[in-house]
Amino acid sequence: MTAAIAAAAPGTTWVARYAHTLPPTVAIQRAAAIAGLAHLSPSHLCVHPTYGPWIGLRAVVVVDADGARARSAAGAAAVRLRARGWRDAFAAAVAAGVPAGTAELAAGWRRWLAVRDACPVGRRHRYDEVQLRYHYTKDPAALAEAIAAATAAADR
Repeated sequence: MTAAIAAAAPGTTWVARYAHTLPPTVAIQRAAAIAGLAHLSPSHLCVHPTYGPWIGLRAVVVVDADGARARSAAGAAAVRLRARGWRDAFAAAVAAGVPAGTAELAAGWRRWLAVRDACPVGRRHRYDEVQLRYHYTKDPAALAEAIAAATAAADR
């Protein structure tokens, strides 16, 4: 990442903060919305205009440089999020209980996946089942399965 930032903004001062190190007062989802990368939906999923909710936010990079004013990249996505199926899936997930931690999320992850699946934006970019299982449950067996599949594909 360092080389990419240095190449994109030569001679500038910058700082990167990774999502897992951000203080709780900094919401990476809000940073993505403010930067114009994605629309922040009522479910707190960021919805990119092309990839929908199938994006991963891993870091915030702040560059000390003049730049274009951020514009919303996701205006159309915001309009399409009014789809009834999406609202119903979110309401069902919330009604079942908002997870208080990783263990609770792992137990009810399919309900929260249904919220992403109901989003009408970016459906063709949906993660595969193994990625989804790891993303929501942090199951090391899913990670091992994904690595084995990628290795096998690379060997072909």
